[in-house]
Amino acid sequence: MPEIGKTNSAEQNMTSRISALLFLICSSLSFVIALSGCWEVDEGAKVNRDSLKAARDSANARTKDTVVRTEFEGLYNYEISGSTFRDCRHPDSVYIVIDASGKLKSQFEKVFPSSNVYGSIVAKVKGILVPTVEQKFKDKYPKTIKVTEVIQVDKKNFNNTCVPYDFWVFGNEPNWTLQISRKEGIIDLQDLAGNKNYSFFWNEPKSDSGAIIYSSFNTIRKYAIDIKIKKEKCSDTMSDTEYEYSVTAEITGGKKFKGCAIKGK
Repeated sequence: MPEIGKTNSAEQNMTSRISALLFLICSSLSFVIALSGCWEVDEGAKVNRDSLKAARDSANARTKDTVVRTEFEGLYNYEISGSTFRDCRHPDSVYIVIDASGKLKSQFEKVFPSSNVYGSIVAKVKGILVPTVEQKFKDKYPKTIKVTEVIQVDKKNFNNTCVPYDFWVFGNEPNWTLQISRKEGIIDLQDLAGNKNYSFFWNEPKSDSGAIIYSSFNTIRKYAIDIKIKKEKCSDTMSDTEYEYSVTAEITGGKKFKGCAIKGK
């Protein structure tokens, strides 16, 4: 028969071990709960930080959008019924023009002596954008640019145009250039030797035996153009520059032009 003192001692030891184990378990659970609480606080703080950042970014974006521009660069076309300005910063945006400076028309006519509804010049101007007032322009041109100062005007070429083009053609004997641009919607041939300009609306090209064919008709001037572009080495007679495309163009009446082309991007 076991001694009563020894039995009580063993039971006490067992009770102590269980108590210690329970204390350890409770402490561990408390740590996990506390850690979980901290994690939730951290996650909440992170969400708050992200929300604040998004709000600041949104505010900054709105500020940038509402900053009033005072300088513009674009393609200006003079037309008696309503001149237009295609914004280089936003090439799909075209504005009707109020020329308070009174200088754009004369600058345009230096490049295009006769009326040209298709041609344009590169113009850098000061001014402001305002809602279009005239009812006949509102739908097509909801914004008007009021030009207060002309900073610089240049003849448009393949280096300074801000609107994508299909091809830009150069030729000698006679000296001529040709711009084909789907984005601008034009085919514009300048006979520099004869001081004449032939302009047309852009039409979808066709393919013929590997050549690209553009054709158009000017309903006002009553003349047509046919252009054939081939991918083959080409060089002009004035320099050693070599191009990837050769071009022939013919205007109604049999006037023919030959040259080389740069393909647009």
